[in-house]
Amino acid sequence: MGGFPDAMVCTLGNIIVVLFRAFGAMLAYEFKNNGVQMIADERVEHYIIDAVMRYSAIEGSAEIVMLLSDNDNPKDGRIVSYFFR
Repeated sequence: MGGFPDAMVCTLGNIIVVLFRAFGAMLAYEFKNNGVQMIADERVEHYIIDAVMRYSAIEGSAEIVMLLSDNDNPKDGRIVSYFFR
């Protein structure tokens, strides 16, 4: 995908998410008691084009929304979201 960075970092409140775009991997951490604790390690199995963190009032937690490249059609995409409780 050209000159885009290999990784992205999104934050919201005390949650930090690191996205490895080409690998389709997501690592999430939470600050707790003056330390960092891993709360998610997910493989989305698609190239991550873009992502944003937001607060979901419905779920009452942080959410990351990602735009992923479709493996069969690289000019098309799909949107996925993960909630952190």
